[in-house]
Amino acid sequence: MAELNLQEIEKKLNTEFENGQRLVFWYDADGSFSDMVDQLKLGAVEILHLTERNAFRIKLLIEHENPEGQYLIYAPFEKPPVSKNHLEDTLLYSKAFYADKLSLIAADIGLPSRLRSSLESLKVFFAVGKGKMKAAEKKAGIRRANAFIERAKEMDLSSVDQEMIPVIAMCVVAKARNTTVDGLFYAVLSYGDIREQRIITEFSQNGLTDVFWNLCESRFGYTEAKPSLLKFVITLFAVYTCKDYLTAAPSQWKLFMQERMKRKVSNISIMLENMMNNMMHRDCFDTISQVASQELDAAAIIQSLPLESILHTASFALIDHTLMQWIIERELAEDCNASISGCSIPDICEERLRLHFGTMFSAEYEALLAGFRLLKAAHYVPAASLSDLIQNYCKEDYKIDTEYRRFISALERIEDKEPFEQLAELLQNVYITDYLEKIVYQWNVAYEENAFRQVIAEQKNFYQEKVAPMREKVVVIVSDGLRYEAAKELERMLREDENSEVSMPAMMTSLTLQ
Repeated sequence: MAELNLQEIEKKLNTEFENGQRLVFWYDADGSFSDMVDQLKLGAVEILHLTERNAFRIKLLIEHENPEGQYLIYAPFEKPPVSKNHLEDTLLYSKAFYADKLSLIAADIGLPSRLRSSLESLKVFFAVGKGKMKAAEKKAGIRRANAFIERAKEMDLSSVDQEMIPVIAMCVVAKARNTTVDGLFYAVLSYGDIREQRIITEFSQNGLTDVFWNLCESRFGYTEAKPSLLKFVITLFAVYTCKDYLTAAPSQWKLFMQERMKRKVSNISIMLENMMNNMMHRDCFDTISQVASQELDAAAIIQSLPLESILHTASFALIDHTLMQWIIERELAEDCNASISGCSIPDICEERLRLHFGTMFSAEYEALLAGFRLLKAAHYVPAASLSDLIQNYCKEDYKIDTEYRRFISALERIEDKEPFEQLAELLQNVYITDYLEKIVYQWNVAYEENAFRQVIAEQKNFYQEKVAPMREKVVVIVSDGLRYEAAKELERMLREDENSEVSMPAMMTSLTLQ
């Protein structure tokens, strides 16, 4: 930004001198260009540095010693009042030049005049008006200004309101990915440990603290005499967790649930849910969720809440733990009709899988879904005839094998298996005793009574009937481990291809008697 501004200043000054102006006074109130003014290329024009002590010497030079020479008189301070300005009479026949840093920034980004006051409030951020500054401070101010200009030029400033100008500055400090209010809050909440609130310190050093907390109030209703990032996050999660039952919120949380924030529950929900659903911010959400959970003592309080009040909420991982424990208890009681607010156990599992922590607990919910369906085998009664056994298995009974496989597969992926130990024991017993032993016995009886008469196509004729007549290439999968129910799952996957025609008729294998 500095180089570009110097070029603009240089061009404007040269125009003044080329038009015959002999003396140009430049009062730089913020001293923004004190260390750069000598870099200006003004031809034969001499640059004089005005101080509070050399006004008479400069007056003598420009009016008596060289009354024909052209001069730029640069003063890194505000123009003194008439009574104290020894060069006031000289100014009357000279030219005044203005190029303060904020004006140049405003011109650079095409800032509408109605937003100028917002820019004026950012003097600390732009490192102007501080008097003498160290070189490092000036460089940091220039870097921030350059970043501000770059972001501002990407926006249509003609359509933004006053609030957006300081938001751009805060996005620069917080290193936000996107220059939006939401992008700012994502960056703030992911800027290190919220308990340390380093970003608030950064805002304070750049004169942005008050404007940030004002934004928190206007956007989310949060306001306190001594605000902190930790308290802000706690209130966000308290309100969001109880968003569907604000009037019945736990008494322990009412201290955090300000009335203003309740009225902004929609904004709060949108921001937190966007964080959950965004791959770049979901880890940050998990982190602040854990912090809020600890500060709110959510582990104890959630247990006391009606399940319907947290059924559709994904603010804390422990909500899933609470719901999973309830489902385990219902399945242990073999209560397949249990529900919460009209939602059955499969409904609950499938919804929680879609919510934020569903990925974290996918194995648990898949195990519970499979377990629920496997419970249907608790009162299994097999068919009597071989024909009915085959028909029933190919149509429905194979699903029992499928659910058992899914349960065992999901169980192996669960790190903490202890809550599932009793359920695993129950389902193992259901599968082996209530289903497997019954159906295996009935298959043996049915085979014997059938006297090995053909009921369906026999495997021994597979080649002649299925392969030999084919004129296209045929792939035959030979496996001693691919169960019928697993093949049915493969069939469903193949059916998803619209260009495929899939059928799966069963065949009766040959038996060898020893």
